[in-house]
Amino acid sequence: MVVLERAGKAVGLGVILNGDGRVLAALSSLGNAQHLDVRYADDKLVPARVGHADRAHDLALVVPANGEHQLGLRAARDTGAALHAPLGTFVVAGRKAAPGPLLTATGPVAFTSNDGKPFPEALGFKTAPNATSLGSPLVDANGEVIAVVTRACQKKAGSGCAPAFVGTPVSVVREFLHSAPKTASVPTASLGVQVAPDDAGSARGLRIAAVRGSAAALGLRAGADARTADLIVALDGIPVTTSEAFNRIVQDHAVGDVVDLLVLGAGRYRHVTVVVSPAPR
Repeated sequence: MVVLERAGKAVGLGVILNGDGRVLAALSSLGNAQHLDVRYADDKLVPARVGHADRAHDLALVVPANGEHQLGLRAARDTGAALHAPLGTFVVAGRKAAPGPLLTATGPVAFTSNDGKPFPEALGFKTAPNATSLGSPLVDANGEVIAVVTRACQKKAGSGCAPAFVGTPVSVVREFLHSAPKTASVPTASLGVQVAPDDAGSARGLRIAAVRGSAAALGLRAGADARTADLIVALDGIPVTTSEAFNRIVQDHAVGDVVDLLVLGAGRYRHVTVVVSPAPR
């Protein structure tokens, strides 16, 4: 679970798509914000944007600036058995997501989506969710998500449509995710260089095998051996001797972050500052 913030203020909850890194949220909790921040359980704050939205079903797909956090809750395959059992929720507690009250879903209710069309899949509740539970998953006894708390409309005699909290089931969420554009994906962080392990004799590190974009303008040299190429010895002060270690450190950064490279080239050490950019698709 994450807390979504705008200008330092919590606006709602989001749930990380397991193994994906993107965040599912209730669109109505975000207002008209296109850019916001995601605060994770380890208190790390990462800038993000709304990559896909469905006003009718009050769903938003929030795309963080990096994919460092990918551990989330799993969606249930069979939701029928859980519909009349208590379901776990979460609430916003300061800058954290905390366990909320248990909710029990009711049978079919005359809900309409926010575009005025029938919404027969929406789940009603015996008692209303906490106001800060927008975007919270509804979790069954197996720890799996069967729905997400969103807003819809409930028909009232003589008063038209009244706003109501509902559970939007994972079947609807899956359709929403399938319709997301390719641009709504987590960017892969890149320093604009390709590296290979090498040994310059006086130091071990990663030889720059290829360079592109702004990294080339910084004077970084690529080549087939340590005599013609620069050797990256450390990133942000951390020694690197394998491509795996290099990639792991880079992926811990968001696009726009600044990384300090300690480089050995032409017999001397120097520091080069590189801005993290999106990897080409």
